[in-house]
Amino acid sequence: MNKNMLLSASLLSRYLVIVSLVAIAIATTASLTVDAFVVTPLSTSIAPSRASTRASSTSPTSLFAVSALVRKAKEEELRTQLQKANGKLDETVMEQYKLIQQDVEKDNSNDQVGTGPGKLQSNLIKRKGTITVIAEYKRKIADGANGYLNVNVNDSVTPSSSSTDAKLEANSPELLSGEFREFGAAGIAVLADERMGGCTYEDLHTFVTEQRTAKSDVPGSVPIINSDIIVDELQLAQTAALGVTAVVLDYDLLSSTEGLLLKLAKAARAVDLELIVAVRSKEEAQHSIDVIVQNCGCSFMLSVVQTEGVDAKYDIIKDLNLSPHNSFDDSEIQITTIANILHRNDQGLAEVEETWALRDKGFQCAWISDALYKAGNSNTEHPGAIIQSMGAKSSTRWASPVAKSGRGEGAKEYLGDILM
Repeated sequence: MNKNMLLSASLLSRYLVIVSLVAIAIATTASLTVDAFVVTPLSTSIAPSRASTRASSTSPTSLFAVSALVRKAKEEELRTQLQKANGKLDETVMEQYKLIQQDVEKDNSNDQVGTGPGKLQSNLIKRKGTITVIAEYKRKIADGANGYLNVNVNDSVTPSSSSTDAKLEANSPELLSGEFREFGAAGIAVLADERMGGCTYEDLHTFVTEQRTAKSDVPGSVPIINSDIIVDELQLAQTAALGVTAVVLDYDLLSSTEGLLLKLAKAARAVDLELIVAVRSKEEAQHSIDVIVQNCGCSFMLSVVQTEGVDAKYDIIKDLNLSPHNSFDDSEIQITTIANILHRNDQGLAEVEETWALRDKGFQCAWISDALYKAGNSNTEHPGAIIQSMGAKSSTRWASPVAKSGRGEGAKEYLGDILM
């Protein structure tokens, strides 16, 4: 039996061995809708204490609210995927998986060197006083009044002349990929979990392929981020095989298993994936820094998620050492801060003002998701205009998200006027 077959068999066997407790959890979640996952999480004694300010019901990507159930459902999804494939993986995925296993087997404690920011992280870092934007693509968004809404074209949508269908077509990945790039997104995230974002790895492939067409253009291609619920090395191998640049690892989701965050961080680095760690408290942020810097020796990104308000977000990163030294070679590691902007259930655009305020607090990047898809019917209120407005040099003192004229800094840097 060759090595590839042994690896495939090993992968399959891992998912076939599920204890009864896991089976019960999966059976419980199998009948739940997406809405069932978006609830206020219960605190546990396993993870560090969390910030008292959590996302309200308007949270944009409250993916990990019931961490254990979501994680078990994802593990079952991977098991089913392998069973359908009879344990056989695509050759490109297998190549990446072998790289991960080789890294696990070797002792690299003596030869590891620090690594600086990669392409995505470098894109997020600009001069002081500016902020960049990561645009997240989803096929479903949370809406307080109507639950989860489909906002992007899918198999159930048939072409028509109606305004609703026209908007769905306008939000297709093929079109939004170019729009995000044209209007200045520093990174594009794809919520590649069908339950939560309605997207799959095919959408990741679509974005990667479209961005490659702009490799020689100005602006050039934008790095793609997989914001799937990552729980296993297999997902990292699949992600790397597609040519994706970075992945999100959720601290809360992974903290219930000792060493899992570090294991997946090392696996991601083995296949040259940049790291974004989602945190909800200062303790989670500091522990992430300690674990990754001391054991991986690489620069990475911290994303503050499910935290409402500018001050609460800032409290999480305040006084953190964001330029620690790598213990392997004493090189300086750079940690970039990202603020996840929570969605408001209204037609206003307070999210833009919040981005400006977070910029002034020192955040380097804003992660915008559902708010991109709640724009009005105006041609100037499309996702690209919102992205460009967030990155504008406007101030909360002199400019307003609804201002289209008038005096003051940035008064003409928003929405319609930003395109003039």
